[in-house]
Amino acid sequence: MSLLDILVNVFYTSLGAAFFYSKWGRKRLKVYFLSDILDVCSLSDGTRVVLEFCIFIFFGCSVSLGIVHPQNAAPAFSAGLGWTGLVGRTK
Repeated sequence: MSLLDILVNVFYTSLGAAFFYSKWGRKRLKVYFLSDILDVCSLSDGTRVVLEFCIFIFFGCSVSLGIVHPQNAAPAFSAGLGWTGLVGRTK
């Protein structure tokens, strides 16, 4: 697998996780441990939103690519959606 293939998989995996996250919204979708950790920190609301989203996508790519190891865009996108559904909880 070339570097370009890996970058494409990372892009589509993060796109899948971002799509799921944006569909459910920050108010309704929480990650079990991430929300609790960020509650302890004294962050402005804007900083918290950006940080939560970036960490969410980073973990989504790491977990999805490590477990699923997609070979093209479709499984990568699905892995991003799946991981988000697995570790997220709705209010």
